[in-house]
Amino acid sequence: MPRKAFGVALALTGVYFIMTCQGWGFALIKWVGYERALGVSSVQRQADGSVIFTNPTAMVLWTLPFLMGGGLLVLLGLTTGFRRRPVADWR
Repeated sequence: MPRKAFGVALALTGVYFIMTCQGWGFALIKWVGYERALGVSSVQRQADGSVIFTNPTAMVLWTLPFLMGGGLLVLLGLTTGFRRRPVADWR
């Protein structure tokens, strides 16, 4: 795969993770368990089975790894795809 195409693919993957980091974070919270991830006092279960979360800071902290990983992929993609000299020529 050419270097520029690989860089663009990395950058697009990073943009995908940035755009969907909230969904990935909520999936991780659900997998760990609402009470364990956010705290028992921050989860309110309703009579109809729905759940209300009252700790936005914890939810942001659970989505941060996906946001930072996406940003890192964008940075790697841009530096890989648009470098002026190939890596083998660097000294």
